[in-house]
Amino acid sequence: MVSAYHVYTFLMISGVLLISIGFISTANYIKIRNKRRQYMNTTCLLTNYECIDRQCRSCVSANGWRGKSCEFYQCWDEYLTILYSISNGTSMKTSLAFNSIRECTQHIKSGNNYTCFYQKLDVNSIELDLPDGRVWIILMITSFSLFGIVIIFGLLFRFFNRTEVDITLRPRQDSIMLEERQHLNSN
Repeated sequence: MVSAYHVYTFLMISGVLLISIGFISTANYIKIRNKRRQYMNTTCLLTNYECIDRQCRSCVSANGWRGKSCEFYQCWDEYLTILYSISNGTSMKTSLAFNSIRECTQHIKSGNNYTCFYQKLDVNSIELDLPDGRVWIILMITSFSLFGIVIIFGLLFRFFNRTEVDITLRPRQDSIMLEERQHLNSN
């Protein structure tokens, strides 16, 4: 049979891990939510798209002072020119460059409209994608829910464990008290 010490230790470690995951998830969700609030969505017209392939190099120090180990691979530089309107109706034009990327964006074509996001305080700053906080909110809800289940399980275990102890100790206590009474009455 599992001892109460092991059960409480398991519940405590599980609770600490779950509450930590919950708080980390909450912080990451809030960070993403705040970033999304800084942007407005709009429709962007891609007027020019170029993807130029080239040779890239990635070097890592092998043993500090002994030299570097380099890997050569094919990479691309991606250039986009975008037209978009901001909330007051003003048309804006901006260029984006993504250097040394591993793959060209296949689904982007010149002349098509795409959803994009411009920063409210700096309308020249544009993002094609913003991070999604759904993963963090699901992780947050799951971890806090599991933490609640751990707390309930711990309380139930304590209640049922205490009840067993009380039931097994009560007859012994009754017999000890009966013996003491008999001893006192005999004197």
